[in-house]
Amino acid sequence: MLARDGRDPRFSPDGESIAYWVGLPPQIVPRGTMPARMYVVPAAGGEATLFHPEFTVMRHPVWSPDGKYLVFSGLRDQSTPSAEWDWWVAPIDEGNTDKDRRSVIDS
Repeated sequence: MLARDGRDPRFSPDGESIAYWVGLPPQIVPRGTMPARMYVVPAAGGEATLFHPEFTVMRHPVWSPDGKYLVFSGLRDQSTPSAEWDWWVAPIDEGNTDKDRRSVIDS
């Protein structure tokens, strides 16, 4: 088994990794009651890595063409009443600065 309970798997452009999320769809679980987390796992198998744990809800990963970033729908803190869903972009490389890791995609 590559990704237990994984949803919406996406291969990286080089085919080396798979991004996916784990959790229940929002149609089943009301907002604020359950986290949804994203993971990246080697396509050949191995240990999955939790992607940017500072987010409490992350869904629907999409790789950038160069494979250095993931775009996803999510919330940083679902316990805050003013928290709103947004689209985010975050680097695969955790070594970037906090500001770079939390950039919002403006619509």
